[in-house]
Amino acid sequence: MLRGGCPVTRLEAALADASRQIRDYETVLAIVADAVQNRRTTVERLGLEADVRPAQERITLFVRALRSVDRGDRSVAEAALADLIAAAGVQPPERFVTLQTAIGAVIPDFLWADLGLYAEVDGREWHLLPADWAHDLQRQNALAALGLTPLRYPVSAIFQRGEEVVREIRTVILQRVGSAVGDLPGGGGERGTGTRPPAA
Repeated sequence: MLRGGCPVTRLEAALADASRQIRDYETVLAIVADAVQNRRTTVERLGLEADVRPAQERITLFVRALRSVDRGDRSVAEAALADLIAAAGVQPPERFVTLQTAIGAVIPDFLWADLGLYAEVDGREWHLLPADWAHDLQRQNALAALGLTPLRYPVSAIFQRGEEVVREIRTVILQRVGSAVGDLPGGGGERGTGTRPPAA
């Protein structure tokens, strides 16, 4: 295809081709998630591109990244923690649950509502602005008012000591199994609809 006399290709084809040359899954996931989150393409269009590729083409990482983005992972670190939790056999969390709080709708990364627990991946390792720090405290306090205890991890922890993070999550879950959670029953309450958030 030519445009202005220069050869061009569709974004979906370019991403699939790039994934064949990249051996690192996290990099493939990052470029696929960026394209979808910035609305340059969709998971459906990328899926169609994967479907028409010859079977011998090695686009395994591309397909794996598509599945991760399709389930709603908003970052490479969040996807990595989801994979670690699944592989470790930890009690599956709820994902993309909208909680109605005193400050409005909040969507934790991973939620164990029946245990009064949630886990989040912090994209910012530190806070450069007081407003950022204040907002995080406000958000955490709003969730605490619902009876939810946070487990928060920086991105570096997911990649540098992921197994330790999952062990810690498992330990807390085991400590809470069978305990009362006040007004947060696993199947209802004021936790919201459980709907997936709109694409960023």
